[in-house]
Amino acid sequence: MMTDRAFLRRAGLAAASMILMLSAACTNKEELRVDQIQTVSVMKSLSTDKASYKPGDSVKFSLSLKSSRADQSVLIRYKHLNKLIKEETQAFTGDSLSWKWKAPADDGTGYMVEVILNQQDKPVDHSNIAVDVSSDWGKFPRYGYLADFPAMSSDAMIRN
Repeated sequence: MMTDRAFLRRAGLAAASMILMLSAACTNKEELRVDQIQTVSVMKSLSTDKASYKPGDSVKFSLSLKSSRADQSVLIRYKHLNKLIKEETQAFTGDSLSWKWKAPADDGTGYMVEVILNQQDKPVDHSNIAVDVSSDWGKFPRYGYLADFPAMSSDAMIRN
């Protein structure tokens, strides 16, 4: 014969199992992974208005497409170290889109912004861009250079 304590224990386990199964069924949303997208190369460029931002600054993004459709949208994911900070979807028409995002207050932090282009509710292309949020550029300096190397004849190279 089962004691009251054993009965309550089994009933509690059964109830917890049922709640776990129901919650898993309700939240069974599979995350779209960019490595699963078979790209069609529709995006022309993705850019920001500045190289770095202060904490809390407004970041302006610009997206240009090679061609457009009437039924298109972008899924935008803001991430830090692969942790999703925010996700939003924007529908648009035409071959360009601009939007703004407020940089978080965390100083000295970098973010990856993942942009996935959907046409007819299917992902067709994606691109990523980095956003640097630092109050002092000297703390984590970014070095780079611009160069143009035009074609030169051997004689011109020797003279220079």
